[in-house]
Amino acid sequence: MREKLSEGKTKIVWSLSDPSLVFIESKDSITAGDGVKKDIMAGKGVISTETTANCFRLLNREGLPTHFIAPISENIFLARKAVMIPIESVARKVATGSYLQRYPKVKEGTVFKNLRLEFFYKDDKNHDPLVEYDFSKGAWLMYDAHLPKTQSNLIAKMNPFWQDKLLFKIYHIRYYTKEVFRVLEQAWANLGVTLVDLKLEFGQDYQGKIMVCDVIDNDSWRLWPGGNRAKMLDKQRYREGADLESVKLDYQKVAELTAKF
Repeated sequence: MREKLSEGKTKIVWSLSDPSLVFIESKDSITAGDGVKKDIMAGKGVISTETTANCFRLLNREGLPTHFIAPISENIFLARKAVMIPIESVARKVATGSYLQRYPKVKEGTVFKNLRLEFFYKDDKNHDPLVEYDFSKGAWLMYDAHLPKTQSNLIAKMNPFWQDKLLFKIYHIRYYTKEVFRVLEQAWANLGVTLVDLKLEFGQDYQGKIMVCDVIDNDSWRLWPGGNRAKMLDKQRYREGADLESVKLDYQKVAELTAKF
């Protein structure tokens, strides 16, 4: 009998007889605002798994390390078991979303010459704060992610355990985030869609190898067809109050498009 190893807002991780493998089941939940807004969107788990499989197959073909192995059913895929690193790595090509809250002088739609990377500590109590390493203090510092990045909005130092561990991992996380964005950006550009930003999570297998983990679905990015925000196909429409049926149609369209990767 499979054991439930963990359950989050949108996924369940199940154990297998082989301790190096897991099943990852996507739920029909859609959430926003740290789970404050939440709904059940029938079929979302199937759509998420299809999109994730399409994206990870592409990354695997490109030789990037991922935990993805293969789909098992419509809403479950087989993956390598990983110890998750409690960091969300976000790559941004265009200024939008919470970035504008941290940098209010930047105009929405600004296209960055170089990819902007930000890291967020997975900490529900502090709403996933921005983390940056301060070499002068020799510490990772956490800032409120929804306010300008100033000393007055400094929350605290990172959890001491991860404070010591993260600096040795961040080089790989930074490199793989850039490579994943590059591959997916080109795949979307081939379809006439701008990949605006992308959120990734990472983990380590039993040998300590860092891999791209979790899922890459329509909750993971912003997509602007033709670079036009008004035509967005991503979760932002749900955040802004679009009805569930039209949001679901966008999610289905994105899954169909990723099948062309």
